[in-house]
Amino acid sequence: MQLEPWHVTVAGLLPSLQGVFWKLGAEALRFKNGTFDLVVSCECLEHIPHPEQMTKEIRRVLVPAGRFILTTENYFNALILAWMKCWLTGSPFNSGSGVQPHENFFVYWRVQRMLERSGLVVDHMESNHFQWLLLPRTDPEKLCIEEVDSAFCKRLFRPFGRHFTFCGFRPN
Repeated sequence: MQLEPWHVTVAGLLPSLQGVFWKLGAEALRFKNGTFDLVVSCECLEHIPHPEQMTKEIRRVLVPAGRFILTTENYFNALILAWMKCWLTGSPFNSGSGVQPHENFFVYWRVQRMLERSGLVVDHMESNHFQWLLLPRTDPEKLCIEEVDSAFCKRLFRPFGRHFTFCGFRPN
C-alpha cells in the first residue's frame, strides 16, 4: 500500500480506525507467505513499473482460498484517444488526476490474464464510469455516465468501463 505521511496522520486521528500502517512497495511486500485472508488494492496496479510482480505478491501473501479485490484503470474506451495523442506527441499522460510518475496502459483483459498467470482465480468483474467520447475544449465528464441500471446494458457495456474491479481468490 502506498501511503503518504499525511494519510497516516489522518488515520491516527480517527478513533474507530485500529491498525498499523506501513509504506511499502507493492512489488515486494514484507509479509510472510499466506499472511492475509483478504487483499484490497485500489487504483495502484497501473502506477507501478512491474505490475506482474505485484499480482504475484498478492497471491503470495494470501492464505489458500483467501480473497482479493483489485481496481484499476481500463483504457478500452474513449481515453484511448488521449493515450494515442500522448504517445504520438511524446507528452506525459494525464488520466484526470494529474501526471503520474508511472502509468501503465491497461485494458481489462490484460489485467485479467495477468492475475490468472500469477495463480489467482478471477470469479467476478465489473466496471463503471463509461467514457464514450473525448472532444477538444469539452469537459470529459459531460461525455460519460457513471453507472447503468439495466443488467443487460451493464453486461453489454462492461468492456468499456474506465474503472474495473476484479474479485477472486487464491486456489488451495
